Amino acid sequence: MRLLPLILVLLALGGCAFPQEELLLSSLPESFGEKVIMRGRLKGDLEWSIAADRILWEEEGARLVDISEGTLHLASPIFFQAAGGIWKEGTLELTGAALKTGDVGIRADKVILREHSAEFFGSGKIVLEVAGDA
Repeated sequence: MRLLPLILVLLALGGCAFPQEELLLSSLPESFGEKVIMRGRLKGDLEWSIAADRILWEEEGARLVDISEGTLHLASPIFFQAAGGIWKEGTLELTGAALKTGDVGIRADKVILREHSAEFFGSGKIVLEVAGDA
């Protein structure tokens, strides 16, 4: 019987602390040395992780500065680096980005990653590494 009030308090706190909509961050940002690590998911099952120098929280989302390591966990992971990025409403907008998956590398001025699409803007290049005789 002593546990019942504690359980009710924990349930009340849990209901107030977490919004009812789907959370985009799976965990709060963690600091490791000079890097800030974030992990989460876009709406759906697309998981991601990012290491950045700084995170600036703004009204519409989080601004990431100097992304040194990033991964989108798909069937074949996409690794990326970027000068900066903005995380908002289930999208990740990267500036000065370089992405690599398997043998394909992409550089672009701006990349917008969503659950089912990636959009590339500005100047850039696509590199396809071919093994053996081409």
